[in-house]
Amino acid sequence: MPKAFCDTTIALPFNDAEAMERAFRAHGDRIARGDCGTGGGEYGLRASLPGYLEALRVYTARFGALLIFDEVMTGFRVAFGGAQQR
Repeated sequence: MPKAFCDTTIALPFNDAEAMERAFRAHGDRIARGDCGTGGGEYGLRASLPGYLEALRVYTARFGALLIFDEVMTGFRVAFGGAQQR
């Protein structure tokens, strides 16, 4: 990965809503998007904790950032509309 990309990326632990909240409060005016797998193979088959994806939606909306759910692994396995439908 190019260094410039890494310099402009904030990596947070999956399922840590408090870390996400701190990042948005500290850098929300500069965050363009939030990318998150929904809990498929990308995290060792760990499901997202109740309320985690909803909290990500709240903070991205509050700060005007795009929300991207990577559902390559979950897709139609979780629900017809993917995990985001739930």
